[in-house]
Amino acid sequence: MATNNAINLPGPTPVFSTALSSTVFNVTGSGTYYQVLFDTVISDTVSGYDNTTGVYTVKTAGTYFLTSHITYGPNAPYNPLLLYIYMSINGVPFQFGLSPLSGLVANYYGPNDWLSFEGSIIVPLSVGNTISVTVQGYGETSDNDGILGALPSVVYQTTFSGFMIAQV
Repeated sequence: MATNNAINLPGPTPVFSTALSSTVFNVTGSGTYYQVLFDTVISDTVSGYDNTTGVYTVKTAGTYFLTSHITYGPNAPYNPLLLYIYMSINGVPFQFGLSPLSGLVANYYGPNDWLSFEGSIIVPLSVGNTISVTVQGYGETSDNDGILGALPSVVYQTTFSGFMIAQV
């Protein structure tokens, strides 16, 4: 029997944490969906995350807490940027984050400005469900934007993590 509100499973509790190791450019701001490939696995207790596809596959049915932090930057001419973040479940995107600075005055962004935001959801998942993170930017139709990876101090700027909070 579980004590102290612990999840009592026959194996390890599903927990994963991933990050983007280096900045990715050529992410369009023209409304195109871009699936983020978190290429660094920080931890993964049940080997559910595939860092070659950017997809986490559920190994144990339950209710999960999922979160992602995205640091996104526009390229010149620095138009106002509206950015959505989606958690895709079985390939179907569900919006769970919106850039907090959307709709600000034109030319707010400069060459070293990055927009950071995060979103989290609690969702029931079944064995075999697949989860990924997708972003969609608007306002930068004539150029390519970027998603910031780790800085030289190995501080990850873009992450995707989750853990099971209750077994079904």
